[in-house]
Amino acid sequence: LRFENTGEVSFPESVQTQEELIANMKAIAVGTSLFNVVAYETPTSTTGVKIGEIVTTSECLSSTFGDSHFFVQHQRVEEDWAIYPEWLDDIDAARDCGASSISLDAPPTCAEKYA
Repeated sequence: LRFENTGEVSFPESVQTQEELIANMKAIAVGTSLFNVVAYETPTSTTGVKIGEIVTTSECLSSTFGDSHFFVQHQRVEEDWAIYPEWLDDIDAARDCGASSISLDAPPTCAEKYA
């Protein structure tokens, strides 16, 4: 999946203070489309299909819950490669992953590495 910016919102390229970031987020109107969600059949597919949008449904704000409890589950790419091993042939380790090599063995998570 790729989240493609709709262009309805833009933030300064320069570093912002937390207060500036929160003020900019609060300025985003309810109903603003932030991203188009686009799915690609394979890692080398050049044409995707829009499958949805990320749209604000309320005012953007900072919260203790969001700062300390919100969690987004990410699936490890190695799990995809195990299902579709033919994708490995299309991946340039240095360009696509910033690594010298890739394999079906996932690197350790931070929790595993520093346990």
